[in-house]
Amino acid sequence: MKIFDENIDSLSKRSSLLRLSAGVIAESLRNGNFKSAMKGQGIEFRDVREYFPQDNVRSIDWNVTARMGKAFVRQYEEDKELHVFFVLDRSLSMFATSKGRSRIETAAETAALLLFAAEQNNSSVGAVFFDNKITFSTMARPGFHNAMTIFSRLCRID
Repeated sequence: MKIFDENIDSLSKRSSLLRLSAGVIAESLRNGNFKSAMKGQGIEFRDVREYFPQDNVRSIDWNVTARMGKAFVRQYEEDKELHVFFVLDRSLSMFATSKGRSRIETAAETAALLLFAAEQNNSSVGAVFFDNKITFSTMARPGFHNAMTIFSRLCRID
């Protein structure tokens, strides 16, 4: 399915369609699929540690406990937030066209779609654009202003 009309030539004009498409992606990301540095009862195994009396008995890892001779509990990572970082190559090879469209246009459109999805999900976004040197960089931060800064730089590319 083709989302974009061939007559809409600039990324900034297509942004309204991108935001609609990004909403679908953002909604699917809200289901807690993000890893966090925080420990908790998530589904991603992190480590085992020695059992303390206040720990839940159901979290005991019986295989490790049997090997070590004392009780150990499993720890998991909680699912919290996503950090998105865009690295975009702006070298001359990216400006080659195929079927009337350059690689840089496709990359910018894809990055904009993911950028809007991340912004709607209130995820941190950052970017680095480079050719033979870094031409633009920003740290990953949440918020509309940071997302729009990256988007404005994407619009200057294609």
